[in-house]
Amino acid sequence: MCVFKKILVVFLFLSIVSPVFAEVSLNQSLDEYIKISDAVKTSDASVFVCNSYGKTLYEYNSDQLMAPASNLKILTTASALHYLGSNYKYKTSVYGTPIDKERGVMESSLYLVGSGDPTFREPFFNNSMDILEEFAKTLSEKGLRRFTGDLIGDDSVFDREFLGIGWKKSYMLDDYAAECAGLSLNSNLIRLTLINGIPTFFPNCSIMNINDKTSSGTYTDINIDRAPDTNDVTVNGTIAPWEAGGATFTIHNPSLFTTDAFDKVLKNQNIYMTGNVKLLPSAEKRYKYSQFIELASHESPELIDILKVMMKESDNLLAQHIFKTIGAEVSGIGTRASSEKAVLDFLKEAGVDIDGLSMADGCGLSVENKITTKQIGKFLAYMLTQKEKDDFISTFPKSGVDGTLRYRMSNLDVRAKTGTINGCSSLCGYVYAPDGDIYIFAVITNNHTTGPSKYKGFEDSIAEIISRCCVD
Repeated sequence: MCVFKKILVVFLFLSIVSPVFAEVSLNQSLDEYIKISDAVKTSDASVFVCNSYGKTLYEYNSDQLMAPASNLKILTTASALHYLGSNYKYKTSVYGTPIDKERGVMESSLYLVGSGDPTFREPFFNNSMDILEEFAKTLSEKGLRRFTGDLIGDDSVFDREFLGIGWKKSYMLDDYAAECAGLSLNSNLIRLTLINGIPTFFPNCSIMNINDKTSSGTYTDINIDRAPDTNDVTVNGTIAPWEAGGATFTIHNPSLFTTDAFDKVLKNQNIYMTGNVKLLPSAEKRYKYSQFIELASHESPELIDILKVMMKESDNLLAQHIFKTIGAEVSGIGTRASSEKAVLDFLKEAGVDIDGLSMADGCGLSVENKITTKQIGKFLAYMLTQKEKDDFISTFPKSGVDGTLRYRMSNLDVRAKTGTINGCSSLCGYVYAPDGDIYIFAVITNNHTTGPSKYKGFEDSIAEIISRCCVD
């Protein structure tokens, strides 16, 4: 055989078997690492790796149901792109009847109608009050000075189960556990400031009941306690005479909070009512406004821009709103059950075995969420075949560049979602290997017995091994 033919045969042989060698190397490297890893010894660990075609390359407890923490947002994001589309926009409207411009009077109630828009906040607006103030200005320009009914907030797009199942009471006041509702403002957080015992709020509202138990001291140190399912707040601690005491915390019933804040904005424009601030009575179907006219409206940024903030910064409130929006668009009202069904239907359509998978929320904050690394991995592979592929991947944090991966794996090209709750850590996404191929990995650890740092290192090491081993 001539030299050229020999070279050709060797080349063809290596072309056929080199993926096998890469796969063996990957298995050996991951096995050796997992055997010596402290993370595996001090937690329940699960690992799944596949190629871009969904072929399984490595498994370690990949069928074990785990709490995924914020990696549940992967399902929410993909389902939102599937059902809503990247160009989807939320719309918030103000409805009423014709205004008698001579008298400045509207003979009806005024309705603030929400669609579940979570973007009345930073980073979408510099001032979370901008849109409500624009509404009030528009009404003033139309000649409105008084309306004879109530100011009614319509949040019927979602149910009024404001919290996810299994959310712990210990983080009820923390910003990452803000309530979700059909009307939302300022991330559903309020800033309380106490000056000489007088409370002020941002956004300004009247639904808070403050029990000030602070005392004068040489330094300022206060803590907040809010009674469950109320806006009754007790403030304890000390405030220095030359300082103001302040704290930011979650509010209860975001829809009432938003509507009440709108009332204050209307009054700033010298628009008053004879009635009260109310919410539309809860109903199974959304209210229709065919007998009213739309007096003002606002559309949110496009969904893809909201998803990028949600995924890269792991924003739970955005995830909850988007999750319930999926249920609202598919079934008519956004509930946990309707949203979960829509997501699971999409996973089944994707060919994922959903046995045991459950969504107690759409953001991953609940430990009652259950999924396997194989389910996540197979779904990530499926998304590479969809027309939404590029939009989907663009929402992920990029290693060493942005989001929650800005300070991790700067030597690798990884697009992955991080996740952390008490006793749980996760990292799932895509490794862009030196050979030009994309590899999918899913790593989850539960029931930690030590601090979180070693589990993050474990996740990063898995991605690094994949990048190193999966080369032609």
